[in-house]
Amino acid sequence: MNIKLLSAIIFTSGLFLSNTSIANESKRAALLKVIDQQIAIQTNLGNHRQVENLQNSKNLTLQFNSEQLASLPSEAHLIELEQATMKLERQTLTSATNKILGSFSTKATTTLTAADYPDFPLCATAPGERHSDLAVFISEQALFVAEAVRELAARGCEQVAVAAGFGGNTSAACIVTDAVYIAAKEAHNIISFCDAEVDEAQLEATFLRTEDLFNLGHEISDELANHDMSMQSLISDHDADIKADISQHDADIKASLTQQGIDIINRINEHDNDIKQALSLHDMDIKNMLNQVIANQGQILINQEEIIQLLKTPSGRRDGWNR
Repeated sequence: MNIKLLSAIIFTSGLFLSNTSIANESKRAALLKVIDQQIAIQTNLGNHRQVENLQNSKNLTLQFNSEQLASLPSEAHLIELEQATMKLERQTLTSATNKILGSFSTKATTTLTAADYPDFPLCATAPGERHSDLAVFISEQALFVAEAVRELAARGCEQVAVAAGFGGNTSAACIVTDAVYIAAKEAHNIISFCDAEVDEAQLEATFLRTEDLFNLGHEISDELANHDMSMQSLISDHDADIKADISQHDADIKASLTQQGIDIINRINEHDNDIKQALSLHDMDIKNMLNQVIANQGQILINQEEIIQLLKTPSGRRDGWNR
């Protein structure tokens, strides 16, 4: 074989092995990051058992040889899982922080039976608080990507097993991707379980509050009946008092009107007597005046006779003329 050709083949092989090694280490780094994210998620959820399992998977990943790294899914798939897991980590961290700070309150706004929210250690949310719709969606997305990565890894593990000359999926790479998938599934199940517990507590509280309202309705009905009887008694007493007051007022008005009528009649009679007396005096004066006139009528006639005589006598013949 040509030495130059052999050198080229060796160089090309070395370059290929070098590139393969770099790609494998990139996949190891991406998988380790996903495991660390899942450890953080399970820590936020308080799932210490899964934290321990994932820590074992992390140690196993650090020991992967080139064949086991090669059986892993592509770096692109691992990065996609990393991005989905990172979002879920942020959501669970926010919920866990709010739970510690006590920023969520279930203080009752009614005197009816309050919901009995359980406080499970695995729930990152405070008792009575649901995960946001976004958190639920992200957990589903992370589970879906983890499942896809698991399926891809399973195919790679089977190929490694066949190449090694024995059957069955015994690759350590599959053990790690299975652990990541199980952690993602358990995180999703915990979120769903905690939200379902909130729903169940609220449904139970709704039922109990319905009973409270039913019992309260009977109590209010009895109170209204007693109140109605009391009001009827008060109205009856008040009606009797009003009637007595009106009767007394009517009697007072009649007595007052009677007395006023007597006073008016007395004043009319008094005025009538005064008028009669004045008319009588006036009549007497008129009669006296007429009597005086009649008494003076003779003198008046004499004077009239003299005046007539004088009128008939020429002025030259009257007595005392030219004197």
